[in-house]
Amino acid sequence: MRQSGPMLEMPPPPPPPPVVEEEDDLLFFRSLLPTMRLMRRINRLRLRLTIQKAVLEAAVLEAAVLEAAVLEAAILDN
Repeated sequence: MRQSGPMLEMPPPPPPPPVVEEEDDLLFFRSLLPTMRLMRRINRLRLRLTIQKAVLEAAVLEAAVLEAAVLEAAILDN
């Protein structure tokens, strides 16, 4: 007969590391590659241009929002 003693409890496994935003963006763009490789070169170039335009528009919008927030804060401080 086995003698029962205190059971050893294993600590829970550590949580997975958080996905860094930069890694997440890189994984997204890498996920596009298999499909892009099936495209003709001219269509890949057009798609890249479309993506670059979208990123530029988002960056300009982000800058405008930040500028508006700074101006609003400056007005409220006066």
